[in-house]
Amino acid sequence: MNKDYRNKTTYGQSLDALAFSESAKNRIKSRLLSAPASAGKRFYRPARAVVVAVMFTLALAGTAVAACFAVPTLEGFYRGSAGYQQSAVEVERSVTKNGWTMTLTDCVMDEYSIYAGLSLTAPEGIALDEAQAYFFDEWSITFEGEESIGGGAHYEQISDGTPEDGSLRFILWSTYPLRDTGRESLDGRRLEISFGGLWHNGAWNEAAQSCDRVYDCRERWSFTTEIALPDRTVVREPDVPVTTLGVETAITRIEVTPIGVYIHIEGDALKGHHAWVPKNAPDGWYGCVEYQEVVLHLRDSSEIVLDAGQDGSGCSGGTDTTEPGELFLARRSGSLLDMDAVDYITVCGVDIPLR
Repeated sequence: MNKDYRNKTTYGQSLDALAFSESAKNRIKSRLLSAPASAGKRFYRPARAVVVAVMFTLALAGTAVAACFAVPTLEGFYRGSAGYQQSAVEVERSVTKNGWTMTLTDCVMDEYSIYAGLSLTAPEGIALDEAQAYFFDEWSITFEGEESIGGGAHYEQISDGTPEDGSLRFILWSTYPLRDTGRESLDGRRLEISFGGLWHNGAWNEAAQSCDRVYDCRERWSFTTEIALPDRTVVREPDVPVTTLGVETAITRIEVTPIGVYIHIEGDALKGHHAWVPKNAPDGWYGCVEYQEVVLHLRDSSEIVLDAGQDGSGCSGGTDTTEPGELFLARRSGSLLDMDAVDYITVCGVDIPLR
């Protein structure tokens, strides 16, 4: 799951176009001029009527804890947008191992997605060039007491515009399936994040037909956080008819958060739909949760076509007709949504108000 950040985009957003917001630039200038001797957890409080929607109680698992003045990684990635201000918390706590400091800078989440921003700073005198792709030997995001609740995760190295400042930026993306609606809520759960063994590619090894790994450090950093979910979720249970995959069904539930839109479509007509929905991927994946057009309409009459970030989507009854006939659609945009700006949503041609 390691990914070279130079050769891809994240949820439709070009990494080359990223830049820190003016507020982020001003804040780091202020910190450099008047940095206190130590820093603890600092919650991001925007100067808007809507204050922080995600809160963490952070406990660090490690031998040493150190302060670090890092510009929040996700804030820079999302340019300090309104959606970020409504849904993020600036954690700003660090674990230091042998001079290597990993900082969990900020997080954004809902019931089906967790995004964590991290920065890594090398000991003085060690250069880290962000033009080089770096990877970790081991990493994980799990919930205390269990290995997994399903879903998938990956991390990506991103640029902060300062290529040789001895630090690196990473975003950990984790998504969870909509189908298991009976699972315990993420709210109040303890989340464990670990990274270890930083390396980059060295010279080409002809015998192995791959590049040799060059280790920068073999330290391991671990964080444990307690989750409290945002309160900016808009939930609608319209139970309105809709046509999808060529049959008549019903939209039974819609959840809209700053991260994305989650939709439940149900109907007995969906039972056995794998018999007529084509497999549209080399690994035989059915495209039953990809054909639905989802458009989010904003109050200024603009619209966002949500056709990316489908991790967590799934279905029921597609092959086993003893199961309920259902589709579970996840759609995430290339940026965080401003919940104050949303007006209504269109799913397969059916309009559903959100205000």
